[in-house]
Amino acid sequence: MEAKELLERYKKGQSDFSGVDLSGVNLEEVYLEGINLEGANLRGVVFYRSNLRASIFKNANLEEADLSMTTLDETNFQGANLRNCNMMETSMIRANFKDAIHEGAYFDGYTHNTILPDGRLVSDPDAERGRLISEGYDF
Repeated sequence: MEAKELLERYKKGQSDFSGVDLSGVNLEEVYLEGINLEGANLRGVVFYRSNLRASIFKNANLEEADLSMTTLDETNFQGANLRNCNMMETSMIRANFKDAIHEGAYFDGYTHNTILPDGRLVSDPDAERGRLISEGYDF
């Protein structure tokens, strides 16, 4: 699917795009709050400066995707592939990363009450920063 088709269908009220292939598509600076991309192939997608609040990326492939400066509050990434994904300066308040694959991912953002891939809750990332960095997270 191309970006234009996705945006047109979303604008008409469709929010369930589970299983779609959007690999390599540029969705920079878009508003897709509440979109369901469960199981979608989003490898290399650019979501730079987009609003994806309360969206579903459960079991999606986001390998090498660019989610920098994106709003991901209350978003579900449970079981997603986030290898080498860029989440620089991203808001991830109350996001769920349980069981997500995150090797090489760059996490750097606001993460209060966020669930890590191992299921732990980070309620105060500033206080836990040293431990999280030693475990491979860079919040």
